Amino acid sequence: MSSARAKGLAWCREVKAILKERGYKIEGPGFGMVFVDGRTIPMHKDFFSCFDLISYKDGQFMGHQVTDAHNKAAHEHKMEEQGVQGWLWCRNKEGRKVYWRVFYQGMEIPIGKEDA
Repeated sequence: MSSARAKGLAWCREVKAILKERGYKIEGPGFGMVFVDGRTIPMHKDFFSCFDLISYKDGQFMGHQVTDAHNKAAHEHKMEEQGVQGWLWCRNKEGRKVYWRVFYQGMEIPIGKEDA
């Protein structure tokens, strides 16, 4: 497993834990099978070509894309292109403190550094 893939999956697990703690039911990350050099390997597959996770709470489904600040704009553009709305989780680090900034349709949703 590549270090980028491992890092991305670890970040998905962090977000998944935050959402579960808040009472959401979570599905993901999704996987599909691809053929490489004559063998089959599992590969991460986004839901609706945009989301790492899908959550459900209070009768509503929501997509979640997990990324870092450097890739935020690309993911926003992809959601816009696909015509879907969802939560964009950006992992941030200040010194040794790691926290999440969460966005929905370009607006930041405060979850608090101490919440994440």
